Amino acid sequence: MVRALIIACMAAVMGGCAGLGEQHDDPDDSQGLQLLNNIAGAMPGLYSNHGQWREDDRPDPGPYELLVEPGPVDDPGRIEFLLSQTDARDRTRQFRLELAAAPAGHRLQGVLTPIDPSGQARGQCRMNFTVSNRGFSGETNPEDCFFGDGDDAVGLLKEIAFDGQQVVIADRLTRLYTGDPAGEDQIYRFYRVREFSGWAGTRNDGQWRISNEVVLHSEGSETRPADSAGNSLGLNIQLARINWREDQPPILRLSVHDEVTGELIGYAWADEDAEQVGLNLPDVQVGLRLAEPR
Repeated sequence: MVRALIIACMAAVMGGCAGLGEQHDDPDDSQGLQLLNNIAGAMPGLYSNHGQWREDDRPDPGPYELLVEPGPVDDPGRIEFLLSQTDARDRTRQFRLELAAAPAGHRLQGVLTPIDPSGQARGQCRMNFTVSNRGFSGETNPEDCFFGDGDDAVGLLKEIAFDGQQVVIADRLTRLYTGDPAGEDQIYRFYRVREFSGWAGTRNDGQWRISNEVVLHSEGSETRPADSAGNSLGLNIQLARINWREDQPPILRLSVHDEVTGELIGYAWADEDAEQVGLNLPDVQVGLRLAEPR
Protein backbone atom coordinates (compact mmCIF):
# COMPACT_ATOMS: atom_id res chain seq x y z
CA MET A 1 0.00 0.00 0.00
CA VAL A 2 1.07 3.54 -0.68
CA ARG A 3 0.11 4.50 2.84
CA ALA A 4 2.41 1.90 4.35
CA LEU A 5 5.27 3.12 2.18
CA ILE A 6 4.81 6.79 2.97
CA ILE A 7 4.51 6.11 6.70
CA ALA A 8 7.75 4.15 6.56
CA CYS A 9 9.44 7.02 4.73
CA MET A 10 8.33 9.53 7.35
CA ALA A 11 9.03 7.36 10.39
CA ALA A 12 12.70 7.27 9.52
CA VAL A 13 13.10 11.03 9.61
CA MET A 14 10.46 12.59 11.86
CA GLY A 15 12.26 11.79 15.10
CA GLY A 16 14.85 14.57 14.76
CA CYS A 17 12.92 17.26 12.92
CA ALA A 18 11.57 20.64 13.87
CA GLY A 19 8.30 20.45 15.79
CA LEU A 20 5.01 22.01 14.79
CA GLY A 21 3.73 22.57 18.31
CA GLU A 22 2.53 20.46 21.21
CA GLN A 23 -0.48 18.17 20.86
CA HIS A 24 -3.23 17.90 23.47
CA ASP A 25 -6.29 15.66 23.69
CA ASP A 26 -8.77 18.39 24.64
CA PRO A 27 -7.74 21.52 22.76
CA ASP A 28 -9.42 24.85 22.59
CA ASP A 29 -9.86 26.83 19.38
CA SER A 30 -6.53 28.57 19.84
CA GLN A 31 -4.60 25.30 19.50
CA GLY A 32 -5.93 24.65 16.00
CA LEU A 33 -5.02 28.18 14.96
CA GLN A 34 -1.55 27.78 16.46
CA LEU A 35 -1.01 24.57 14.48
CA LEU A 36 -2.01 26.34 11.28
CA ASN A 37 0.31 29.26 12.04
CA ASN A 38 3.21 26.91 12.72
CA ILE A 39 2.66 25.01 9.46
CA ALA A 40 2.24 28.25 7.52
CA GLY A 41 5.65 29.41 8.75
CA ALA A 42 7.48 26.10 8.42
CA MET A 43 6.40 24.61 5.09
CA PRO A 44 7.09 27.22 2.35
CA GLY A 45 10.38 26.85 0.52
CA LEU A 46 12.22 25.00 -2.22
CA TYR A 47 12.71 21.23 -2.00
CA SER A 48 14.49 18.63 -4.16
CA ASN A 49 14.43 14.84 -4.48
CA HIS A 50 18.04 14.74 -5.70
CA GLY A 51 19.03 12.23 -3.01
CA GLN A 52 16.24 9.81 -3.91
CA TRP A 53 16.86 10.22 -7.64
CA ARG A 54 20.58 9.62 -7.20
CA GLU A 55 20.08 6.53 -5.02
CA ASP A 56 17.40 4.94 -7.23
CA ASP A 57 19.20 5.72 -10.52
CA ARG A 58 15.86 6.76 -11.95
CA PRO A 59 15.47 6.82 -15.73
CA ASP A 60 12.88 9.58 -15.63
CA PRO A 61 13.90 13.25 -16.11
CA GLY A 62 14.98 14.06 -12.61
CA PRO A 63 15.80 15.22 -10.12
CA TYR A 64 12.54 16.96 -9.35
CA GLU A 65 12.14 20.24 -7.52
CA LEU A 66 9.15 21.13 -5.38
CA LEU A 67 8.35 24.78 -4.70
CA VAL A 68 5.90 25.42 -1.85
CA GLU A 69 4.48 28.95 -1.89
CA PRO A 70 1.95 30.45 0.54
CA GLY A 71 -1.35 31.48 -1.01
CA PRO A 72 -3.51 34.51 -0.26
CA VAL A 73 -6.00 33.70 2.50
CA ASP A 74 -8.16 36.13 4.49
CA ASP A 75 -9.62 33.55 6.89
CA PRO A 76 -7.42 33.15 10.02
CA GLY A 77 -8.75 29.60 10.44
CA ARG A 78 -7.41 28.45 7.08
CA ILE A 79 -4.07 28.40 5.23
CA GLU A 80 -3.24 27.72 1.60
CA PHE A 81 -0.18 26.61 -0.38
CA LEU A 82 0.61 26.36 -4.07
CA LEU A 83 2.84 23.32 -4.75
CA SER A 84 4.75 23.27 -8.06
CA GLN A 85 6.62 20.07 -8.97
CA THR A 86 9.13 20.56 -11.83
CA ASP A 87 11.28 17.97 -13.58
CA ALA A 88 14.64 18.38 -15.32
CA ARG A 89 12.85 19.25 -18.58
CA ASP A 90 11.07 22.17 -16.90
CA ARG A 91 7.71 20.41 -17.05
CA THR A 92 5.62 21.51 -14.09
CA ARG A 93 2.67 19.97 -12.26
CA GLN A 94 0.80 22.18 -9.82
CA PHE A 95 -1.82 21.75 -7.15
CA ARG A 96 -3.26 23.93 -4.43
CA LEU A 97 -3.50 22.67 -0.86
CA GLU A 98 -5.82 24.26 1.70
CA LEU A 99 -5.75 23.38 5.39
CA ALA A 100 -8.27 24.27 8.09
CA ALA A 101 -8.54 23.47 11.79
CA ALA A 102 -10.75 20.50 12.69
CA PRO A 103 -12.65 19.81 15.94
CA ALA A 104 -9.98 17.32 17.08
CA GLY A 105 -6.79 19.08 18.06
CA HIS A 106 -4.50 16.58 16.34
CA ARG A 107 -6.34 16.73 13.01
CA LEU A 108 -6.77 19.16 10.17
CA GLN A 109 -9.17 19.20 7.26
CA GLY A 110 -7.94 19.97 3.77
CA VAL A 111 -8.81 20.41 0.13
CA LEU A 112 -6.53 19.39 -2.75
CA THR A 113 -7.05 21.18 -6.07
CA PRO A 114 -5.06 19.96 -9.10
CA ILE A 115 -4.16 22.78 -11.53
CA ASP A 116 -3.94 22.13 -15.29
CA PRO A 117 -1.25 23.67 -17.56
CA SER A 118 -3.52 26.61 -18.35
CA GLY A 119 -3.81 27.47 -14.66
CA GLN A 120 -7.39 26.23 -14.28
CA ALA A 121 -8.59 24.04 -11.43
CA ARG A 122 -9.37 20.39 -12.25
CA GLY A 123 -11.90 19.67 -9.55
CA GLN A 124 -11.31 19.38 -5.82
CA CYS A 125 -10.53 16.52 -3.44
CA ARG A 126 -11.04 16.48 0.29
CA MET A 127 -8.13 15.49 2.53
CA ASN A 128 -7.90 14.52 6.19
CA PHE A 129 -4.69 15.23 8.10
CA THR A 130 -3.23 13.97 11.34
CA VAL A 131 -0.86 16.35 13.11
CA SER A 132 1.74 15.70 15.79
CA ASN A 133 4.49 17.84 17.27
CA ARG A 134 6.82 16.43 14.57
CA GLY A 135 4.77 17.03 11.42
CA PHE A 136 1.61 16.03 9.62
CA SER A 137 0.33 13.53 7.08
CA GLY A 138 -2.87 13.35 5.10
CA GLU A 139 -4.60 11.57 2.26
CA THR A 140 -7.44 11.74 -0.21
CA ASN A 141 -10.20 9.13 -0.60
CA PRO A 142 -10.14 7.69 -4.16
CA GLU A 143 -13.92 7.26 -4.10
CA ASP A 144 -14.30 11.03 -3.59
CA CYS A 145 -11.22 12.10 -5.55
CA PHE A 146 -11.67 10.83 -9.10
CA PHE A 147 -11.38 12.05 -12.66
CA GLY A 148 -13.18 10.96 -15.85
CA ASP A 149 -16.58 9.31 -16.32
CA GLY A 150 -18.00 5.81 -16.67
CA ASP A 151 -15.52 3.03 -17.26
CA ASP A 152 -12.75 5.60 -17.68
CA ALA A 153 -13.14 7.02 -14.15
CA VAL A 154 -9.85 6.93 -12.22
CA GLY A 155 -9.58 7.46 -8.46
CA LEU A 156 -6.60 9.20 -6.87
CA LEU A 157 -5.14 8.24 -3.51
CA LYS A 158 -2.75 11.11 -2.86
CA GLU A 159 -0.80 11.31 0.37
CA ILE A 160 1.21 14.27 1.59
CA ALA A 161 3.44 14.28 4.66
CA PHE A 162 5.68 16.99 6.11
CA ASP A 163 8.19 16.72 8.96
CA GLY A 164 9.71 20.19 9.04
CA GLN A 165 12.49 19.51 6.51
CA GLN A 166 11.06 16.88 4.18
CA VAL A 167 7.92 16.65 2.07
CA VAL A 168 6.83 13.19 0.92
CA ILE A 169 4.21 12.93 -1.83
CA ALA A 170 2.72 9.60 -2.92
CA ASP A 171 0.21 8.94 -5.70
CA ARG A 172 -1.79 5.82 -6.51
CA LEU A 173 -4.31 5.73 -9.38
CA THR A 174 -7.01 3.03 -9.53
CA ARG A 175 -9.85 2.37 -11.95
CA LEU A 176 -12.97 2.95 -9.90
CA TYR A 177 -15.15 0.21 -11.36
CA THR A 178 -12.59 -2.58 -11.32
CA GLY A 179 -10.18 -1.56 -8.57
CA ASP A 180 -7.24 -2.29 -10.90
CA PRO A 181 -4.14 -0.10 -10.80
CA ALA A 182 -4.00 2.64 -13.44
CA GLY A 183 -0.23 3.03 -13.65
CA GLU A 184 2.61 2.61 -11.19
CA ASP A 185 2.62 4.05 -7.68
CA GLN A 186 4.71 7.20 -7.41
CA ILE A 187 6.49 8.19 -4.19
CA TYR A 188 8.76 11.25 -4.03
CA ARG A 189 10.88 12.34 -1.06
CA PHE A 190 11.70 16.04 -1.25
CA TYR A 191 14.29 17.57 1.11
CA ARG A 192 14.45 21.27 1.80
CA VAL A 193 17.08 23.07 -0.30
CA ARG A 194 19.54 24.98 1.90
CA GLU A 195 21.73 27.58 0.20
CA PHE A 196 25.37 28.10 1.12
CA SER A 197 27.75 30.85 0.06
CA GLY A 198 31.44 31.53 0.61
CA TRP A 199 34.82 31.42 -1.05
CA ALA A 200 37.33 29.11 -2.70
CA GLY A 201 41.03 29.45 -3.40
CA THR A 202 43.85 27.67 -5.23
CA ARG A 203 47.60 28.16 -4.85
CA ASN A 204 49.97 28.00 -7.81
CA ASP A 205 53.68 28.83 -7.54
CA GLY A 206 53.09 30.19 -4.06
CA GLN A 207 50.35 32.62 -5.17
CA TRP A 208 46.74 32.26 -4.11
CA ARG A 209 43.86 33.03 -6.45
CA ILE A 210 40.52 33.52 -4.72
CA SER A 211 36.84 33.51 -5.65
CA ASN A 212 34.54 35.19 -3.13
CA GLU A 213 31.33 34.38 -4.99
CA VAL A 214 30.87 30.66 -4.46
CA VAL A 215 27.17 29.73 -4.10
CA LEU A 216 25.92 26.16 -3.72
CA HIS A 217 22.83 24.48 -2.36
CA SER A 218 22.58 21.30 -0.34
CA GLU A 219 20.79 19.09 -2.88
CA GLY A 220 23.30 18.13 -5.56
CA SER A 221 24.61 21.47 -6.84
CA GLU A 222 27.98 22.28 -8.40
CA THR A 223 29.96 25.33 -9.48
CA ARG A 224 33.18 26.18 -11.30
CA PRO A 225 34.41 29.36 -9.59
CA ALA A 226 36.52 32.10 -11.19
CA ASP A 227 38.82 34.70 -9.63
CA SER A 228 38.23 38.47 -9.67
CA ALA A 229 39.77 38.68 -13.15
CA GLY A 230 37.32 36.13 -14.49
CA ASN A 231 39.87 33.32 -14.78
CA SER A 232 38.78 29.84 -13.77
CA LEU A 233 40.28 28.37 -10.60
CA GLY A 234 40.28 25.00 -12.33
CA LEU A 235 37.91 23.50 -9.77
CA ASN A 236 34.52 21.84 -9.91
CA ILE A 237 33.00 22.16 -6.42
CA GLN A 238 30.00 20.00 -5.53
CA LEU A 239 27.69 19.90 -2.52
CA ALA A 240 25.08 17.21 -1.81
CA ARG A 241 23.19 15.59 1.01
CA ILE A 242 23.82 11.85 0.71
CA ASN A 243 22.87 8.66 2.55
CA TRP A 244 26.19 7.03 3.23
CA ARG A 245 24.86 4.18 5.42
CA GLU A 246 21.36 2.80 5.81
CA ASP A 247 21.63 2.75 9.61
CA GLN A 248 22.96 6.32 9.85
CA PRO A 249 21.43 9.75 9.14
CA PRO A 250 22.36 11.51 5.90
CA ILE A 251 25.45 13.70 5.70
CA LEU A 252 26.32 16.86 3.81
CA ARG A 253 29.29 16.17 1.51
CA LEU A 254 31.50 18.81 -0.07
CA SER A 255 33.75 17.50 -2.85
CA VAL A 256 36.26 19.25 -5.11
CA HIS A 257 37.31 17.88 -8.50
CA ASP A 258 39.78 18.99 -11.14
CA GLU A 259 37.67 20.91 -13.65
CA VAL A 260 39.49 19.44 -16.68
CA THR A 261 40.25 15.83 -15.72
CA GLY A 262 37.43 15.25 -13.24
CA GLU A 263 39.91 13.81 -10.75
CA LEU A 264 38.86 14.06 -7.10
CA ILE A 265 41.09 16.55 -5.27
CA GLY A 266 39.49 16.20 -1.86
CA TYR A 267 36.26 16.06 0.09
CA ALA A 268 34.81 16.93 3.47
CA TRP A 269 31.57 16.08 5.20
CA ALA A 270 29.34 17.53 7.90
CA ASP A 271 26.03 16.81 9.60
CA GLU A 272 23.10 17.27 7.23
CA ASP A 273 21.87 20.27 9.24
CA ALA A 274 25.31 21.90 9.55
CA GLU A 275 25.56 25.63 8.92
CA GLN A 276 29.22 25.52 7.86
CA VAL A 277 31.29 23.18 5.72
CA GLY A 278 34.77 23.58 4.24
CA LEU A 279 37.91 21.96 2.89
CA ASN A 280 41.45 22.85 3.93
CA LEU A 281 44.25 21.42 1.78
CA PRO A 282 47.74 22.85 1.18
CA ASP A 283 46.83 24.18 -2.28
CA VAL A 284 43.00 24.16 -2.30
CA GLN A 285 40.69 25.69 0.27
CA VAL A 286 36.91 26.15 0.38
CA GLY A 287 34.76 27.77 3.07
CA LEU A 288 30.95 27.81 2.95
CA ARG A 289 28.35 29.10 5.37
CA LEU A 290 24.59 28.73 5.36
CA ALA A 291 23.19 31.79 3.65
CA GLU A 292 20.21 32.15 6.00
CA PRO A 293 20.76 30.22 9.25
CA ARG A 294 17.59 28.80 10.70
